[in-house]
Amino acid sequence: MYRYFKDNFAWSFSVSLAMEMGQINEIDQACAPLLPLQNESAEIMGEAWHASWTEIADKVARQGRADAAKGHEFTAGMKLLRACGYYQIAERLMVPGDARRNPLHQTSIDCFAEGVALSGHRTTRVEIPHDGGIMAGWLTLPEGPGPHPCLIFSNGFDSTKEILYLIHHDLSCQRGIATFFVDNEGSGEALRFHDMKLKPETEIWAGKCVDYLETVQQVDSDRIGIMALSFGGYSAPRAAGFEPRLKCCISLGANPVGDRINPVDFEARLSTPEIDSHSLWLTGAKTRKEAWDIFDAYTLVDALPAMKCPFLVAHGELDMLIPMEDAQWMVDLAVNSSRAELKKFTEEEGAAEHCGADDPQRIGAFCYDWAAEVLGGRTKPDKTS
Repeated sequence: MYRYFKDNFAWSFSVSLAMEMGQINEIDQACAPLLPLQNESAEIMGEAWHASWTEIADKVARQGRADAAKGHEFTAGMKLLRACGYYQIAERLMVPGDARRNPLHQTSIDCFAEGVALSGHRTTRVEIPHDGGIMAGWLTLPEGPGPHPCLIFSNGFDSTKEILYLIHHDLSCQRGIATFFVDNEGSGEALRFHDMKLKPETEIWAGKCVDYLETVQQVDSDRIGIMALSFGGYSAPRAAGFEPRLKCCISLGANPVGDRINPVDFEARLSTPEIDSHSLWLTGAKTRKEAWDIFDAYTLVDALPAMKCPFLVAHGELDMLIPMEDAQWMVDLAVNSSRAELKKFTEEEGAAEHCGADDPQRIGAFCYDWAAEVLGGRTKPDKTS
C-alpha cells in the first residue's frame, strides 16, 4: 500500500481510498500540510485532518457548481463526485459524537446526489425501512433494458456506500451487472442518522434488500448476489448462508470475526487509536471488553456449511489484519457451496494488502469478473452490434 504518511497507517489507508476516487494533485493539496503534524497529539492531528480535507472538498465542490452553472454538466458531475469522496475522507476519522460529523456526512451525500445526476449515471436513491430507521442505498443500472443480474454491495467496518460506489461503479456497469450499494447496519447513514447498530444476523437486512430488488423491473430476481469487504467478509457469507435467494457470495477480504480473531492480536496489527471508539459506536458497547464480547457472537460455523450458492473469498497475502489461513478456513468450511474458491492476491501481482487497498481496482475487477461468470453478466464487449 502506498504510504503517504509512513508512520500513520490510518491516514495512509484513507489516502489510498482517496486516490481511487480523486485526483492526485488535489489529494496532495490536502495531505502536504499534514506531513509535519504526524507526531502531534491525536486531537491536533484530528483537527488538522478534518480541516485540510474539508477545505479541498469545499474548493472542488465550488468548482463543480460553477461548471454546472455554465451548462458543463459532465465536468461538474465529475468534480462533485470527487468532492463527495473528499468530504467522506475528512469525516471518516472523526471521533464518534463530534457534532460536526453528521452535517459533514450529509454534505457529502448532497454532493454525491448532484454528481450522479449531472454525470448521467443510471442511479437511483433507495430507502428501505429497517429497525426503526432506514437503510439508504444507491441502485445503479448498466445500459440496456435488462433484466440485469445484481449484486448487493454492503460496507465493512468503516466504509460507506458512496466510497464503494466511486471505486466500483464503472466495473459494475461495464460487466452488465446492476449493483445496490447500501449502508447496512452499523455503517454510513444507517449508523449516523438512525443509530442503527451492528448485529450478527446479517441475513435480516440482506433479505430486505432482496425484497426491494425483487420489485425492480430491470433486475433479474433469480440472479441476485451479495458482496462486501473487510468486516463485510463476515456479513456477506453469514447472509448467504441463511438467505437462500442470494445466488452468489463474495467476501472481498476474509473476516471470521468471532471464530478466529484474537482481539489483542488484531489491535496490535491495526495500531490505530480509532479502533476502540469506532467499535463502541457501531456496537453500542460501553467498554472495549464489552465490544469484543459482542463480536464473539459473530460466528460463521453454521452459516458457511449452510451456504449452497457459489462463494468467493478474495484475500491478499500481505493483509496485516486477517491472515491467509483464516481465508482458507472460510472456504474449507463452505462444504455445500456449489463453487467455493479462494483467490490469493500476491505481492508481485498487487492488491495484496487488506481488501486490496494497494490496488482496489485490481481486486474489484477480479470480483466483478467472477460475479459476471456466475450470475451471467459479461466479461468482454458485445462485438455483434
